[in-house]
Amino acid sequence: VALLHPLPRLNEKIVEEQDWENSWKAHFRPLRVAPHLVIKPSWHFYEPKKDDIVVELDPGLAFGTGYHPTTYTCLEAMENLVVDGTAVLDLGTGSGILSIAAIRLGAGSVVSMDIDSQAVRAARRNFQRTRTSRQVTLIQGSLPHAKVGPRQFDLALANISARAVCDRAQFIVA
Repeated sequence: VALLHPLPRLNEKIVEEQDWENSWKAHFRPLRVAPHLVIKPSWHFYEPKKDDIVVELDPGLAFGTGYHPTTYTCLEAMENLVVDGTAVLDLGTGSGILSIAAIRLGAGSVVSMDIDSQAVRAARRNFQRTRTSRQVTLIQGSLPHAKVGPRQFDLALANISARAVCDRAQFIVA
């Protein structure tokens, strides 16, 4: 039989109330990921340099600010891979950061997919805010998908787990 001892008196401290839902925004600042590609939070002012390609973004609760190494690496590579008219697949779009960057870099069209409804909402808002909605087909779901069909992409961006990429590889590469 265990004996319980009385707890010592706790010191009560009042923690200043904060807007925890938005406090993270203080740490998300404009980020240069490549010589010409800059990610800019929608709430920050940024004066672009002459040849800057600016991706304005509000990730909301979705993944994708450019600071995560996999996102950063995809963005960095895209500056050399996306040329005018490129057809792009963005699998696991999150905030839509890679899709918007692809359009800004000259992609002709992007199919942007995510299984997370919050990510799809965030991506849709970002596509509308950046006026890229017409060039992006946004789909909630994954491959295979009836709206995608047997399609040829010039570039597939899959910022998702390696296992998920392997499971979908046959639908990405024809």
